[in-house]
Amino acid sequence: GNNDKNCRCINVDDYDDLKGAIERMSTNECKCMRPFSVTKSPQESPIEVEGKGITIQCQKIGQCVINGPGTHMFIRGELSETTISGFRFRGATESAIVISDGTGSGQRGDAEEAREQTICDSFFTNNQNYWHNGGAIKAGAATSTYIANSYFESNAAARMGGAVSGESSKVSVLDSTFASNSAPVGGALSSNQPDSILILTGNFFDDSNMAGLGPAYGPAVAANGLVQDLGGNEANTQDFMCLGCKLQTGVAIKKYQPNLGRDDEDRDEQYSNNNRVNANAEYEGNPEFLEYETYDEDDEWGPFHLKLYFGDGYQWQGLTKDLNVCL
Repeated sequence: GNNDKNCRCINVDDYDDLKGAIERMSTNECKCMRPFSVTKSPQESPIEVEGKGITIQCQKIGQCVINGPGTHMFIRGELSETTISGFRFRGATESAIVISDGTGSGQRGDAEEAREQTICDSFFTNNQNYWHNGGAIKAGAATSTYIANSYFESNAAARMGGAVSGESSKVSVLDSTFASNSAPVGGALSSNQPDSILILTGNFFDDSNMAGLGPAYGPAVAANGLVQDLGGNEANTQDFMCLGCKLQTGVAIKKYQPNLGRDDEDRDEQYSNNNRVNANAEYEGNPEFLEYETYDEDDEWGPFHLKLYFGDGYQWQGLTKDLNVCL
């Protein structure tokens, strides 16, 4: 089981019952849900968690199921510090979980200092955002989201981050699996603003994730801003797109690939031999919403696109650092 000794377990009869039970919770309260499967109708509003620190967990991991369209859960408020554990989210059409701008912080631009919203031991399948980013989880500006031991499959977004999208936010993802997720940019995960922070540790990105605009647009991850690879991530590293971001890994990235749609065979050969960056000379510019003026450390080029290689294998090598643990 997954129920904390301080959590009181309750029964849930339907979606309205679940919504009421969560929305009535007090700050610092923990509730354990006995297994249930409920369906949210199109007319019913999302579960709203606003301005309080609460923990909701399933008594048996993966057996507390929320189905249905729209958004399942909306987290907001500068005092919010929410932990969700052991749930299964299916069939959302406007992101299963939305973390509103400024949640946990109250101000834009301070994601590192924001109270953390934690999602552990949870499953997200067949969720979508028909109009924007993040089919499963959409994390707004100046928020901090920690995702661990979770599974994302067949989620999709209209623009970026088929499963998870962070926008001017801090997103940490640990020991999670991404399979068959899709979006035009960042099939599984996107961190899509220059002030975004993305921390990846021990995750598996299956080759089935897809970027709809093509392989150069990050079937696994599309990132901008600061990216920390803390080791143990497994993916085809050609599926990682880094647009003007600062990458911190165990491999020294010393060269950047200015990519303005030019056919430069010499440069392509140079970078391929360097085995750090793929020149990808066929790339012909970024979609409008990805056009950031970015520069490398030595030369002034921009906008440009990076596609990273780390040796012959699919193992991303990184630093060693302990992250938070769930519950």
